[in-house]
Amino acid sequence: MKLLFFALISLFASKAKCHQGSVCDMLCTGQAGQPSHVVNYCKVSAMNLTKNQRCCVNSTKGNFTDTDVMGVDLRNCSLQNITGFFKDMTSLVVITLDDNPDLESVAADEFYHLTSLDYLTLPSDKKKPEECPGGIMAWKERDFVNNSLVCQHQANNTCFNIENNATCPSPQSYCVPAGPGLVDCLCSPGYHGYKCLRQGTFPLVPFIGGLCGSTVVLAGFLWVTQRRHVKKQS
Repeated sequence: MKLLFFALISLFASKAKCHQGSVCDMLCTGQAGQPSHVVNYCKVSAMNLTKNQRCCVNSTKGNFTDTDVMGVDLRNCSLQNITGFFKDMTSLVVITLDDNPDLESVAADEFYHLTSLDYLTLPSDKKKPEECPGGIMAWKERDFVNNSLVCQHQANNTCFNIENNATCPSPQSYCVPAGPGLVDCLCSPGYHGYKCLRQGTFPLVPFIGGLCGSTVVLAGFLWVTQRRHVKKQS
């Protein structure tokens, strides 16, 4: 049982570490070409940023976490999709994805919780130009440069759009931006639960007590069944 427990922990830990490596250390067949906006941002930013492979990170350490990544340059990487690439990189400001002609249409959900994202480039055919993720209201500027769609300056008025006002119909909830064209509905102070209909604080102590109790019971049940299995074999 202990071996299984430590094996599961090691598996989850390795996955957590490999995520940023799979993006920043991505082995792309093509060259990145001229210095991208990511490199320029890394140089001129007032923060202590360093270039690490294809990323610009807010750290001088050898090991960095996903939240330290401020920019990602994935130009000419033969990408077909970017599903889950930026899931935990919530500090991203600059992403360049141009020169990937086979890249599928990119949904706004791929940039969920990237509220600091200010500059995004995507491959685009001028004959069939694509829209910036989140729609025209999600960005203040949109431009076409060569075969790239450039989306700049994420708008912070997402919650004031008519369609998003209907997203948080409960008077006990409020809307917060959650990425380009995306919103989250949070419960107002003093409310919790489904549609924020429960008043008062969340019963944290009973919840933790019940969770711990059920965990102990389940662990005991598994221990007993495993012991029986061992005795039968012996």
